[in-house]
Amino acid sequence: MGLASTVGRVALGYCADVYGRLLMLRISMSICAVATFAWLLCVHFWSIVLYAAIYGLFSGSVIALVSPLLAENFHDHRDKLASIIGMSFFGPALANLIGAPVVGVWFDRTSSYTYGILYAASALAIGAIVSFFLRARLGPDVVSKSQVVESSSV
Repeated sequence: MGLASTVGRVALGYCADVYGRLLMLRISMSICAVATFAWLLCVHFWSIVLYAAIYGLFSGSVIALVSPLLAENFHDHRDKLASIIGMSFFGPALANLIGAPVVGVWFDRTSSYTYGILYAASALAIGAIVSFFLRARLGPDVVSKSQVVESSSV
């Protein structure tokens, strides 16, 4: 998963520069959600490896895209950008802090990770759905970096 995450950060980061950060965030979050729901169907070792590779690839880009997307959309609040980025990571940090013990209790009671997987997949799906309601403040999602530079010089 670590190698796939590294590849995802670089390769999908490049795609984000070409096609738009918000578009790539939406795609990546959606694929992470679908893959995590599909994790429930993984019964063989190779299927779990495939899940880890797909999830790692796209989760890497989600992590890598948040800060540049915030910087791009809150450029007029440059003095508060560190606080904005910090607050955006507070929610996931809180979920990670609370999620592990809750899933541990679920596992102790059911001897299954099914509820934990559903919890994670649902949270990812909600995040993906919310991302489709976000609008980039700098223009349409599918704008290449060169078009932004050309339009700003006019």
